[in-house]
Amino acid sequence: MSRQHLPGNRNEQVGTEAFDRLQFDIDDHEPRNVTSKWSTGWVTPTLIALFYIAGLVSAAGHYFFFRYLNEREADISSQSWVSNISIAIVRVFSISLGSTLGIAYTQLLWRRLRGTPLKVSTIDSLFQMSSNPLKLLDTSGITKAPILWLTAAFLPCVPIATIFPPGALIIYQPAIKANSSMSVPWYDFDYRGNDSSYQSLAAHALFTLGSDGELRYAKPYLSRVAKRTIMSGSFLPSPSPCGANCSYTVTFLGPSFSCQDQISSDLPQLVAQNYGNVSSNGRARSEFNPAYIQYIAAQNYTAALNGNFTFEVQWNNHSSLSCTTWYSEYTLSISYSNFVQSVAVHVLKRQPLNGTYLAANELFYKDGSWYPNDWVLMSGVNVSTAYRESNVRAVMQSLVDTMSGAVSEYGSENQFIANTIVLETPLASFDPAESRSVHINLSAEVLQGLLQNITISLLTLANANLITKVTTKDYVTKYQFAFQEKLIVPYASALTISFVIVVLGLRALVKNGVSANGAGFLQLLCTTKGSKTVDEAAWAGSLGGNENVPKELEDLVVRFGELRDRVGVRAGFGVAEEVRKLVKGRNYG
Repeated sequence: MSRQHLPGNRNEQVGTEAFDRLQFDIDDHEPRNVTSKWSTGWVTPTLIALFYIAGLVSAAGHYFFFRYLNEREADISSQSWVSNISIAIVRVFSISLGSTLGIAYTQLLWRRLRGTPLKVSTIDSLFQMSSNPLKLLDTSGITKAPILWLTAAFLPCVPIATIFPPGALIIYQPAIKANSSMSVPWYDFDYRGNDSSYQSLAAHALFTLGSDGELRYAKPYLSRVAKRTIMSGSFLPSPSPCGANCSYTVTFLGPSFSCQDQISSDLPQLVAQNYGNVSSNGRARSEFNPAYIQYIAAQNYTAALNGNFTFEVQWNNHSSLSCTTWYSEYTLSISYSNFVQSVAVHVLKRQPLNGTYLAANELFYKDGSWYPNDWVLMSGVNVSTAYRESNVRAVMQSLVDTMSGAVSEYGSENQFIANTIVLETPLASFDPAESRSVHINLSAEVLQGLLQNITISLLTLANANLITKVTTKDYVTKYQFAFQEKLIVPYASALTISFVIVVLGLRALVKNGVSANGAGFLQLLCTTKGSKTVDEAAWAGSLGGNENVPKELEDLVVRFGELRDRVGVRAGFGVAEEVRKLVKGRNYG
């Protein structure tokens, strides 16, 4: 592009003549004796090495810092400090690697500029690529300088990689267990107060006595426990005696069932005898219909007189069970987690509960005011045995009395419900689309589960304390270097790739013979002078800005090499016809 002198006033003409004289003086200037020095210096290679070492040390320091913290206790204040230190370390790593890669990139860039000529637009992209990722989209950079492009593409990956290392350290709360002997509540089936009186026996028993000393009913508070348990579908939790997190094992007596799929009694007749065959809610009356039974259950009293306590049940018109009560030993493994109770149960059946004497009409016949444990009753067993086994029977009786009864023609105007609460429990399910549909979910396991839950719930009625081994758990907040790969893999990958780039950069520095200072103003000022072709092409863009860059300048193909003019030989950018390859060691200035 040639400069044109446009006509103007006198001052403009004087200025133009002065510029022409200045240009003439420059062209006729004597050759200069000042030359550039071939020297890589110590600053650039030292900075490359120091920044890389700083990144390596920060990565290693991060690793050993987390190793030091591993399994150490953590409080809120220390967690804040650890987080801040971790963030600081990754920032140091990112800045250090970014700096060493930036310097190495500059050496590689100037090495490439001395190679085959490139378009000015491509050179411009290469200069900006390390700081502006959008320039990576320039395909000419990939084809003309692939190593530079890959290096520039890797630079933004370093800070991304530092996202992961802080996540290698986590906070967790391990349980620290301690064993000790402790007093825990339990239910003692032998406990009958502080004396051996008949009144104390009657007051502390789980059952009520008739006038002749026979067992009549489960006491109301036991029946209440049974109903709550059956209706909730779970045992009633008892408060922890040993803190928020602990466990222990207790053993006590209780009833259990042994069931078979066959009934021997006439259940409709038993229910009619016990509860009547007419039900009423005060507004309507209905009669029991044996032809449409949804549920029916009762105790077989004939079996009790023959030696066994048997509960029989029939449901859903065809299924039936006959369950014999056993005198059993319950081992409860009780644990609390954050005050929430859970119980694992093991039941050991000893023998069937003996109805021969426990169902006798004069079991605890009151013929004296004192009933010592070893006193033999009319049934032939002592007071202690009869009292303990009667308490076990009372637990079974609380379930039997609650579940006995019948349901027939449910949902119709002849609906009959006698005594039982089965429809109010989770055992009953209803079809919203069919008003007369009810399904009872029963099995031997379900019945045993109901009896088992009532027995466990006796802990809410605890009448004694037991010294037993208790395991307590305290949760301590600790650090754990759980995900080492989150720290090692990003750091190792970044350092390995950076090492390759650093080696290439140092090699380029040695081959260049001088250190390059990036895109600084002095570097550009000193290396872009000397080519009239380049100066002419850049003339119209002297104000700067992308809008002012001439298209012919962008398409101009140049290289960095040796330029000759009347002043002398110097290094600079020029078109292929103007430049030759630089000769290392030759004086340029």
